[in-house]
Amino acid sequence: MRSGGAALLAWQPASDGLHAVVAGPSYLALIATEATPSDLRWKLSDQDGRIVLGPPPAAREVAVRTAAAARLPWTLHVFEGPDMRAIQQSSPRRQLLILIFAVVGLVLATGWYFTLRAISRELRVSQLQSDFVAAVSHEFRSPLTSLSHIAEMLAHDRFPSDDLRRRSYDVLIRDTDRLRRLVEGLLDFGRFEAGAATLRLETVDVADLVRATVADFRERVAPEGYLVELADGGQSIDARVDREAISRALWNLLDNAVKYSPDCRTVWVELDRHPDRVAIVVRDQGLGIPVPEQREIFDRFVRGADSKARHIKGTGIGLAMVRQIVQAHGGHVALESAPGAGSAFTIVLPLKDAFQRELSTTGGTDDAEGQFRFGKA
Repeated sequence: MRSGGAALLAWQPASDGLHAVVAGPSYLALIATEATPSDLRWKLSDQDGRIVLGPPPAAREVAVRTAAAARLPWTLHVFEGPDMRAIQQSSPRRQLLILIFAVVGLVLATGWYFTLRAISRELRVSQLQSDFVAAVSHEFRSPLTSLSHIAEMLAHDRFPSDDLRRRSYDVLIRDTDRLRRLVEGLLDFGRFEAGAATLRLETVDVADLVRATVADFRERVAPEGYLVELADGGQSIDARVDREAISRALWNLLDNAVKYSPDCRTVWVELDRHPDRVAIVVRDQGLGIPVPEQREIFDRFVRGADSKARHIKGTGIGLAMVRQIVQAHGGHVALESAPGAGSAFTIVLPLKDAFQRELSTTGGTDDAEGQFRFGKA
């Protein structure tokens, strides 16, 4: 902005008017000889050297217009700013090298991230496997110790009465059945993990199957004071399933409900029929499962923090088996739980007419003999 040959270099509104800095043609010529206007920066300082306007000056000043010379209350300092043209004209090779180093750094950082993640996952699996071996060893040790002790007493006729002898037979039957279920569970789990399991499918009344399994489980837990209530509506529900596998899955859920319900000794089982599926619900009012643990509770070898803290028996494969069995039938398992409020596990199976539609999603084949084979997921 020019007026009478002078240039207005800076201005600042104030309460008492407009303060401005004006320079004449000779002063502008001095500036022009040192740098182009686009490269210049300026500041104003008062008589004590304090900055009034503008940034701190650079090391090299182009010009200084003192307060005495300008007959103004400020000194004007003009200095060079950053040389944008030099930055814009930097070497293309340098830019390429910077880009290459950035890409290499990103690749290395990504590689380290995935490497550390894989190592962490392997360490966790290794720890879970160690916990599994320790849990299985404990599960075997308890009934084997009991069987060995009773067998020794029977061999040496050390029972003081026939009543104790008969009661020892009941213990033998119970612990032998416990070992049998444990061994069969481990063998079945190995087959499912290897993708070599075969289900013998047949048309089964699921309601009768649930009633029989609940009756057997009641007999086992009754001496411990547990009660299992069944609500099946007296209905008949046909589905194409492996009787033994579904019974094992339901047994595992019932066993979990009892183990994790130290205070409330009642477990509820409900059977609901829908147009194309049947739902088997096992509900308890036990410890419950925190939300973070619910995401991985169906993974192999995983056990909740409460089960470890309370030294609750278990191998960590029961729920993994449940999910594998149910998915092999074209169904799924749902969980609703909250700490202190108990848990509800729901097995959802397709009915007989809907089974073939679900079969393709499991990666298996149903042959003429009713055997269902599937690959490992």
